Amino acid sequence: MGEVAAFPFEINGSGDVRMVSDEEAIRAEILQVLGIEAASGVTSGELQWDPEKGSLVNRLRHMNSRSPATFALARELVGRALERFVTYINVRSVSIRVEDPTDGTTGSIMRIRVQYTTRSQNTTNVVEVTV
Repeated sequence: MGEVAAFPFEINGSGDVRMVSDEEAIRAEILQVLGIEAASGVTSGELQWDPEKGSLVNRLRHMNSRSPATFALARELVGRALERFVTYINVRSVSIRVEDPTDGTTGSIMRIRVQYTTRSQNTTNVVEVTV
């Protein structure tokens, strides 16, 4: 695996895009894939040049976030997207935690925790994504 653009996107001290590698690159790739809306029956996908890339995690915002069915769907959507687009990892587990916002806003916050193993180094790490 080579270098990828940092996520969130940053400019380094010399005015170039900050690039990352190793575990930071894997984390950036996971966050990018889960943050991009993929094509589905109701959307043409966020990336015009690659509409299939991404996930459908954003659709969870409109579902009952405390339902066991939503948790199961979230695990499936995350696992599928990462297996397809972040090919140098094996997803070991996906867990979901729902919290009420503490800033007075309505709705809920879904935290998705992905545990994965890198294929090349066989190291296990965790990334958390908020939806």
